[in-house]
Amino acid sequence: MCANPVAGACFFHFLIETFISDVLGVDSKHHGLYGDTDAYYGTVEQQGRLTLHLHMLLWIKGGLSPQEMWKWLMDPESPFQKKVTEWLESCFTGDFMTGSQEEVLTMVEENSKEPIYADPTQKMPESPPPFCAGDHDDTCKPCNRLEVWWNQFKVTVDDLLSCSNIHNCNWNTNKDGTHQKGASVGCMDNKWGKCKARFPTPTAPATTVDPETGYVFMKKLEAWINTFTPVVTYLFHCNTDITSLSSRTAIKGVVLYISDYITKTSLKTHTIFESIRSVFHKNTEMIGGSLPMKEKARRIMTKVVNLLSAKMEMGAPMICMYLLGNPDHYIDHSFIPFYWQSFVSEARHSFDTENIEPPHKVALIPKKGRIVGISPVFDYIYRPSELNHLSLYDWITCCKRVKISTKKKTKKDQQKEDIDTSFETQNESFQSPNTSLESQTTDISEILADLDSPEDKKASKKLGKNIYLFLKDHPLYDSHALKIIPENDKIIPNFIGATLPRHDQGD
Repeated sequence: MCANPVAGACFFHFLIETFISDVLGVDSKHHGLYGDTDAYYGTVEQQGRLTLHLHMLLWIKGGLSPQEMWKWLMDPESPFQKKVTEWLESCFTGDFMTGSQEEVLTMVEENSKEPIYADPTQKMPESPPPFCAGDHDDTCKPCNRLEVWWNQFKVTVDDLLSCSNIHNCNWNTNKDGTHQKGASVGCMDNKWGKCKARFPTPTAPATTVDPETGYVFMKKLEAWINTFTPVVTYLFHCNTDITSLSSRTAIKGVVLYISDYITKTSLKTHTIFESIRSVFHKNTEMIGGSLPMKEKARRIMTKVVNLLSAKMEMGAPMICMYLLGNPDHYIDHSFIPFYWQSFVSEARHSFDTENIEPPHKVALIPKKGRIVGISPVFDYIYRPSELNHLSLYDWITCCKRVKISTKKKTKKDQQKEDIDTSFETQNESFQSPNTSLESQTTDISEILADLDSPEDKKASKKLGKNIYLFLKDHPLYDSHALKIIPENDKIIPNFIGATLPRHDQGD
């Protein structure tokens, strides 16, 4: 992948999209490998060798909450316990398919001596032969070919596990206890002298349910491999770890682990400027040389990008992933940022004039030679009269501010009027003491009283299919409108700000 990072990034994106559609069955006519997929969230990360890989959370349709799962599992007389354990055992396992670890390693060593043997991690998976549609007997050739394929499937999976899934705490340690030169620190480098990956893992001869806690102890005969799905291992031909999150502790731990990748901070501003300064300092001779100005700029920019990439610990495949426009996370839901405190403070302003909260942030944009403050609160206050029946929650999920085109604009005019209409601008905008919401609008009670006036109804006439004009007092009345998005359960408001009030305690 690092030899050709562009091809590696393209293939990784193709592989993940194929896995989501064909294996998980998302937006497909067939069921997924684990059942009907209700939702998924995956984040992309680069490994120490700079190759890309994915951490994914998967929700199965009809899945129970940990509390509901515990309630049903605590009833030993219910068939639910047996069905759940059977389903879990069909989804993933912690054992080799053809024998114990010692037997598999012996088999792989013998097979590797054959002249036709090839490293399974360097091969592509072979598709199974056609299924037999007729009567099945010992002389059925399709059935025999399929049986041979399944036997080879098990051998290949075990070969892959022996190459990439068996954990070794001392892989980078010499016989005298010293570390190999250039190798990573290793999992035992800590004051306790214990494996950071928690190997060896506990083993169990059969799947059981703790009668007191309801915890499911999965059958696992091998202590030096994690649980995996054989089909996924065969399709990817690499190391994969798959498990079920059925307890609240495990769910919290994995959500924290996934969130850590999402919230990784970028470089500090002073680090960026220091990197740029060092590039100019080291290339003073080239800058003062006789090269054309365009060539100098190209070389300087290349060196700056390379240095910043190294500071951010980004490899070539991940950089190419961003340059190609491929996502660094894969989701099937859309999350709309909603800064709810701005709406609450504006609503309270008409009823609590003594305890006036500080003015919230607005986005400052140039419009017709003057500076205008824009806030998503305006969109709701000056919404078209046809949408007065929408609650705030419904308005968040169904309405989107869009730009309307009244005439053909030049490129210069388009750039002048181009503004960020997303809710995210509120988090990144500047706050001016002269652009508070109080100075931009009248009391909300006065506005609501005038919403049904004939003049406003005329102003909010329907422009096209599901597009409505704002009321005339909206700062963007003549350039933007509201578009109604069809109801979709994949659109989820993301409430940003202070902790939401609870219905069972507090104010």
